[in-house]
Amino acid sequence: MLINATGGSTYLDVSRIEWEPTRFPGVLIRRLYEDPSGRLTTLTRMEKGARLPTHRHVGIEQSYVLRRR
Repeated sequence: MLINATGGSTYLDVSRIEWEPTRFPGVLIRRLYEDPSGRLTTLTRMEKGARLPTHRHVGIEQSYVLRRR
């Protein structure tokens, strides 16, 4: 959820962005940024025991894992 955009900066209220399940069990994301070209920035939450298999990205993806439970 966009809170404010000023002078090149964008402020988000991340607590109001819903966690979305991914195709990987126990891995959820909050989308912080996405554009039509496929660029994506997410917060990633991994439940205990969740794993990301080896995979490739065609475009740029930035994922921030803050805590693994």
